[in-house]
Formats: sequence, C-alpha cells, structure tokens
Amino acid sequence: MNINHMRAFVTVVELGSFNEAAKRLAVSQPAITQRIQSLDEHFKTKLLQRDAGGVHLTSQGQIVYNQFLSILKKWDNLESQLLGGNLTGKLTVGASTIPSEYFLPKLLKSFMDLYKEVEIHTLIAGSKEVFNWLLNGSVDLIVTGRHEVHPRLVSKPLLEEELKIIAPIDGDRFPESIKVADLKDCDWIIRESGSGTRLAWEQELKEKGFDPKSFNIAGQMGSTEAIIASVEAGIGISVVSSLAAERAARYGRVKVLEVEDFIVRRCFYISTLKDYESNPLVKKFISYASDKITNDKNKPL
Repeated sequence: MNINHMRAFVTVVELGSFNEAAKRLAVSQPAITQRIQSLDEHFKTKLLQRDAGGVHLTSQGQIVYNQFLSILKKWDNLESQLLGGNLTGKLTVGASTIPSEYFLPKLLKSFMDLYKEVEIHTLIAGSKEVFNWLLNGSVDLIVTGRHEVHPRLVSKPLLEEELKIIAPIDGDRFPESIKVADLKDCDWIIRESGSGTRLAWEQELKEKGFDPKSFNIAGQMGSTEAIIASVEAGIGISVVSSLAAERAARYGRVKVLEVEDFIVRRCFYISTLKDYESNPLVKKFISYASDKITNDKNKPL
C-alpha cells in the first residue's frame, strides 16, 4: 500500500478510465492495472467494476474511495508545507557503470525536466563501492546490477536484462553452434572483482560445472567501455551487459556470440536506506524511475 496506489485508484474513478488515468499520471496502463489489482488483493474484495458504460465503484470501493480522498488531501497539504508546493532540493545518486552509461542519464534528464528545481549529482563506481557509499551516507540512493541484502537497505527491481558474450569482429574461429565449453580456452577480459557482471558470469559458470579460476583471464578492467575496447582490439572475448553488447555490435565494434547454454538474466536494482524512505525527494525519484522504465518498456515499437 502506498500513495501511488491510492492516487491511481482515485484517478481511475475520477476519469472513469484506466487508459486516461495512465495518461494523466504518465505511466503505462499495465502499471495502473497492477496497482488496482494490488488494492483488490490487499482489501480482499473487488473495488471497481468495468462494463460497457465505463468504470464504476463497488459498495466497498466507495468506502475506500472516500478514505483515499481524505488521505491524499492530507498528503498533498503536507508536501505543500514541507516543499513549498514544488519538489526541490539536492539528490545524490550512486550508480554502477552499466546504469550510468546506458539508461540512467536519460532517466535523470527526464526527471530534472519535470522537477526543474531539483539538483542531481551522480557518483559512479563498481557495485561494491557504490553500496558502501550508500551505507556511509555519501549518496541518497543507488542503481546497481547487484542486489545486496542488508538490514539497513531497501531495494526494488528496476530493469531486467541479459548478459552477452562478445568477440572481435574479425574472429573466425567460432563455430555457428557454440557452448560454454568451446570458449574455455579463449583469452577472457573480465570486470574487476565485486562487479555485478562478473559475479553473474562466475555464478553461471559454476552452475554449468566450471571453475571460473580455470578460465584464462587475459585482463581485468574497471569499466564496460574498457572491456569493449579490449575485445575490439583483439585481446580476447568477454561477457557484458546486453545493453552494451548490442550498441557495440550495432556500430561494428564487436560481434555477439550466440552461446547455446549461456542464458544469464539479471536485474538492475534501485536501493536506498530505510532511514531515507520517507524523504520526499528520494521517494519521488524511486517512484518516478520505476514508473518511467515500466512505461517505456510497454511502449509499442
């Protein structure tokens, strides 16, 4: 139960349409539907009925609607008192390299366009260091490809993607049908220890019965771009985010190997300290980021 669920419910009732509510709140229609379903599950009853005439409140829904109106009014008044009616302040975001290079800049730009009085600073490093920044209070929230379990943290999935194996564009020694075992003797360039990408790669190898230490590591790099440049130069092969692999392949820098038994899906997470959850700016950014990425993912191509 949260403010976004309440606001979605009230907006659907006021506009009589899930689609129009999604437009007003700048989220996808599936996101609105999911919020309403969550409310139904929470209250263990149907709050809305949909028919040819539109959307209508059930008797239980009418009770919930009246209470939500009161709660939202109090919430809006509180935000107005504390924030002067506008979202303002400074937000420091920590991020690991993949988010910082491939989807976070666009997300930050759209947020700042919407909330022009918010100042955002970013700090970039490997996932392990970024988590330490959050724990010691150097940043307000973080976006990483690794889920850290800690009693002081709260995290939520933000975006799912796959890892891909890349090779030099002129490499001709790879058969069309490749398995991980075919790549064991290759020279590998991998991320530094503690990287989310490296941890996911090592876990997949272990699940396939391979010891990651038995692979020939030709180099370790601190960024995805350095990895791609090394593969492009012919030093070896590597494993990187599909976001990075697809862009590099599109520009003819590397080629993506289709490895039959290598399917690694992982999530990027947005995390903050439990102590920061009530901070209006942190709360608003986390809500906005989740809705924005969901909305973009559901847009038709």
